[in-house]
Amino acid sequence: MKTLTPEIIEKTIAGLSLFADCRALAGRCVTDGRCEIRRFAPGDVLSEPHTPVSALGIVADGRIGVYADGAEKGALLRTMGPGKVFGVVGLTDGGDHVSRILAVQPTDVIFIPADTIRKMLAEDTRFMRNYLAFLSDRIRFLNRKIAYLSVSDATDRVLAYLRSLLPSDAIFPCAVTPDYSFTDLSDLLNLGRASLYRAFDNLADEGVITRQGRTVILEKGTR
Repeated sequence: MKTLTPEIIEKTIAGLSLFADCRALAGRCVTDGRCEIRRFAPGDVLSEPHTPVSALGIVADGRIGVYADGAEKGALLRTMGPGKVFGVVGLTDGGDHVSRILAVQPTDVIFIPADTIRKMLAEDTRFMRNYLAFLSDRIRFLNRKIAYLSVSDATDRVLAYLRSLLPSDAIFPCAVTPDYSFTDLSDLLNLGRASLYRAFDNLADEGVITRQGRTVILEKGTR
């Protein structure tokens, strides 16, 4: 694993959308000792459901798994790698974690205490705007996810997503560019990576789409 120097830690924090245009805040998190670096081995628990959110977690290196609350480990909801964050929603109101989070490989996490986040929200309007924008993006993401869950077939779910990217005056064939990475799209559509790739292959085999790099050309709107 890479060595997390103060410069790398500051760059990692500053690269988050939460800290857009707030590089000085990111620097103070490091220089003022406002963050803690912890290393986790595979299987180590980072958070448990129904326990208070005490810090913002930032994956600096490695990968974590987010599991549904349930017996033993629960169902794997998604994995997150470097640059991803967790614990954002419960930072301001003392809310609880809703999922179990485990390290799935050796992982370094930067923790910024909740009281530090609350202080930054009170002192910096740019950080407050970023925080509200982050929460708004999560709400939109979850609303879209709920809508796609109503489509039972995986291939139809992917097609529904691609159709949502079409302009209102679309004429087929029409090119669209997914607005999520495959990892985030897998999360949005609640599909494993293998199922997601298979759904795209099905649409291509049926002549519904052709792919050119990240661009997807919808040849027609239905299967």
